[in-house]
Amino acid sequence: MTPPAGPGRRTEVDAPVRVALLAPQDVLAVRDDALLAADLASAFANPVRGQILMFVAQFTGPTVGDLSTLTGTSISLMSLYVSQLRDAG
Repeated sequence: MTPPAGPGRRTEVDAPVRVALLAPQDVLAVRDDALLAADLASAFANPVRGQILMFVAQFTGPTVGDLSTLTGTSISLMSLYVSQLRDAG
């Protein structure tokens, strides 16, 4: 038995119709936004990388040395984290 249709529920009949209304560029934009969100979540998964993002958002031009001091990490580890964040976008 098929459950009744309701808000947020897809039925076999109306799902293809609604999907057909989406422009291909909109589908690609949603995919790209989801990938960006996943990258951002991954960046915040490490507490030190999260701190780096917060410091960079609040202060102009902190150096790797500044960030190292603020977070209590070595300069080499900070350099790695900054590189990872740069690569993530």
